[in-house]
Amino acid sequence: MFTRIVEITAKQGKTKEVAQTIQEKVLPILEKQPGFVDEIVLVSTTVPATD
Repeated sequence: MFTRIVEITAKQGKTKEVAQTIQEKVLPILEKQPGFVDEIVLVSTTVPATD
């Protein structure tokens, strides 16, 4: 079994748009791939620290 982890850093306030784009555009492509099982979008509720 293999797992692919993809990390996307969205601009502030664009999290919902990114998640929606994944659902509408990326997921259909992934579903066509042999062996694809599922995708999960995780969203952080904390603000990343700035350096």
